[in-house]
Amino acid sequence: MSILPTFGFGSEGYLNRSKQFEELEPLNSKENHILITGGTSGIGLAAAKRFLSLGAEVTVTGRDSFKGQICQNQGLNFIQANMAEPQDVQNLVNKVKPVRVLVLNAGGMPPLKLVNSLGQELIFASQVMGHLHLILCLIKSQGLAQGSRVVWVSSAGSYLQRIRLHDLHFINRRYNAVSAYANAKRAQLILNSDLSVSLQSLGVLMGAMHPGWVSTEGLQSAMPWFYRLYQNQLRNVDQGADTICWMGVNPKGFAPGGYYFDRQQVPEHIFSWYTQETEAEKKVLLQAALWDQLLYCDSFVSRSL
Repeated sequence: MSILPTFGFGSEGYLNRSKQFEELEPLNSKENHILITGGTSGIGLAAAKRFLSLGAEVTVTGRDSFKGQICQNQGLNFIQANMAEPQDVQNLVNKVKPVRVLVLNAGGMPPLKLVNSLGQELIFASQVMGHLHLILCLIKSQGLAQGSRVVWVSSAGSYLQRIRLHDLHFINRRYNAVSAYANAKRAQLILNSDLSVSLQSLGVLMGAMHPGWVSTEGLQSAMPWFYRLYQNQLRNVDQGADTICWMGVNPKGFAPGGYYFDRQQVPEHIFSWYTQETEAEKKVLLQAALWDQLLYCDSFVSRSL
């Protein structure tokens, strides 16, 4: 039996649940600036277009300037940035206007191991470290003010992954793209749960979501066997982006640190006996694996951790 209908992660699950969805409310562009990392394609671009159609001003980031130009032609703002590079993140913070909704969507699954300028494995560096840098630096620069929202775009793949912090950057073990990706997504959920408490005290609401299994170019290139097997059951990008937009505009908000799928809060673990992290592992993730990358944001870290 396919895991897609079992958990409702495919298109059929969305079509069934969306019958109960209410229309999203229009936004005032002067009051609602939305920043989406990795927003030049896939789910991120679909979310950007949906926010734009609701009346918001939307800025997307990406590494590809050609894709960025296409986004600009569609009415989106574009800032070129590689989320794996600390300097790019700082440049982004310096350029972007204050953010009402921050969507942490940038992600990829390169088949071969790539590293950033610091020698850190690209998936973890961009999807975890880079996003955490962005949050902390936006708060420090007051780019995320009281009333703002932060949405982590995780993955259903995290349900099959226990956090692994030993040899995080694949220096002494063989690189596996699927494992590295799922590990980063599991790390995002741990950070979401922990940091949401600190952000709430600053008036910033943080949560996470997963889009189900979505037909994207990234999935097709990274997991061709999965795509071939389930391509007729996968969601389209608009269906995958729906909960992102709902979390961004829902006037009732969402539970701080909550994890959402199809506009409903869901557990972070399905197989908790296998994937549940220990308190010690949480501490290592928060204080050791990331600490050296957060020193320039130490004033916030010292208050938060």
